[in-house]
Amino acid sequence: MSNQIDYIEAGQEAEKKLLVLYKDTENWTETKKTDGIIVYSKKSKEAGSFIYKTELTLNGNLDVAFHVWLPRPMGTRMEWDTQLESCDIVKNFDQDTIILRTVCKSIAMGMISSREFVDIVKLSNNSETKTASSSSFSIEFSEYPVQSKWVRGKNYASGAFFKTSSEDENKCEMTFIVHSDIGGMLPKALVDSAIPGNIVKSMQLFRAAVAKKTTL
Repeated sequence: MSNQIDYIEAGQEAEKKLLVLYKDTENWTETKKTDGIIVYSKKSKEAGSFIYKTELTLNGNLDVAFHVWLPRPMGTRMEWDTQLESCDIVKNFDQDTIILRTVCKSIAMGMISSREFVDIVKLSNNSETKTASSSSFSIEFSEYPVQSKWVRGKNYASGAFFKTSSEDENKCEMTFIVHSDIGGMLPKALVDSAIPGNIVKSMQLFRAAVAKKTTL
């Protein structure tokens, strides 16, 4: 990508791809269900692993939930997400399109080491439809080349979709989609067994943070 327009168009493409996965209802299998959080999965043709779709209800309105989800300085992600070493906006192209660099801590008792991701992210908050989304996929960005300190992972279309509950405007429904190749030379069975539990833990932390923050 050579200019700002390319990055903005990439963000728009991420948003379209996330919406397709959000609306997709075919061939999902319930993989894990814990504490009102349901993780579904299906085989990915791109990543060679699984796509994970997680659904839950949040005890907070749409704007609060979206704010808590976003990275600083837009939101409060690093105040609650103990699974991340860092989550930083490294480039803004407009108020809705950013490049985000995220470093995840090791998981599975250290058997899966820390991972780094560099993603284009498109943000949307639509008051008319009462929905919001954060849509992303990984890109190459010259200012942040691959470093030996971290294993560089790759996100395919991923992100979070929020919708105000039809029963209570002070609640919202969240769908979280993870579609990643975490890289490295790891046994596939180890990765497949670790990710659903890691997603549930992340969603539990997020849901608790939303519940604590009643207003912006």
